Amino acid sequence: MKKKRLQIGLLYLSFHNSLRKKYGKNAIVHKRDIKIKLGRQFLVPKPLRIIAIKELVNMKLLKDVGDDYYKILDYKLNVEEDTQKFLKRIKFI
Repeated sequence: MKKKRLQIGLLYLSFHNSLRKKYGKNAIVHKRDIKIKLGRQFLVPKPLRIIAIKELVNMKLLKDVGDDYYKILDYKLNVEEDTQKFLKRIKFI
């Protein structure tokens, strides 16, 4: 069976991993806190932060739970713990 190539970028996975570290799995986080973290950690300009959040939702890393809150969804691949697995999935090695 051919493995499906990973469609999520390294920076998004890294950001998602840092959210999980700070808030925990399945935590509910205010949009303001996610925007602040995007600005501080990845230096995303203010006008682009909401777009980055929407992309995280589209990638199924976050889920919009209404009223400016997002749920941090679990993802089967941890970039820090499974580095070799990640590199194989993106066909880097």
